[in-house]
Amino acid sequence: MRVACLFVPDFHLQARLRTSPDRRGRPLVLAETTSGNAVVLAVSYEAHPAQPGLTVAQARGLRPDVDVIVPSEADERAARAALVDVAHAHAPEVEEAADCVWLSLEGVSRFASEAALGAALEATAARVGLRARVGVASGKEAARVAARACEGVTVIPPGDERAWLASLPLAAIEAEGQPREILLMAPRLGLRSIGDLAALPSAHAAARFGPDAVRALRVARGEAVSRLAPRPAPIVFQESMDLDYGEELCTLEPLAFVLRGVADRLAARLA
Repeated sequence: MRVACLFVPDFHLQARLRTSPDRRGRPLVLAETTSGNAVVLAVSYEAHPAQPGLTVAQARGLRPDVDVIVPSEADERAARAALVDVAHAHAPEVEEAADCVWLSLEGVSRFASEAALGAALEATAARVGLRARVGVASGKEAARVAARACEGVTVIPPGDERAWLASLPLAAIEAEGQPREILLMAPRLGLRSIGDLAALPSAHAAARFGPDAVRALRVARGEAVSRLAPRPAPIVFQESMDLDYGEELCTLEPLAFVLRGVADRLAARLA
């Protein structure tokens, strides 16, 4: 089965920017809190050289003009729903994950090619305020690795999954079920790429790293490990957002400004 993965990098940060477009183009860091010792989870391009893993204080030392924002469950819930809407606009069978959706390409014939479908997905995601990447492969896992690893649209021809994945670093499949033990032991075992992992005998990997290693080997070999579990298209559409202010909304003008943004985002999804 051919599968497309629509993936949103830095999903938590993009969810906040989707409801606060005025913050786009500014140096931003996302952290659990705004305190100086909070760990940075994501950074905008403009916040370079700050990077995830630093503390807020360290990020401010590198970029004194950086703004610190915190994740929002309401914004993320709305962004995830918008991503599902994008997928259902192009294919009937869709499965949702934390920061991506998968689409079955079976029966989807209105596009000239898989690359054309990927470009349509990317463009539609942009219209609902999300910068997304698309990976297409013969399986969920390979499609997601392709979407995570490359900008834009990446199509792996049928049967080429193992060869395409081989040169990528091991960390590229960590999110696809790779046991952390393999990552920790990789330098001592001489494993540097997904291809190195794919070459390990399954029995040896299972004995050394446990049963989860067998699944990781199958992913590294480009095999389809799990089937798509499609969910029905939504019949209720809603938008929500967390506000950084409260009393100011007691007057009509700022309240109308907020509601206009909510209505515009909802209208874009319905379109």
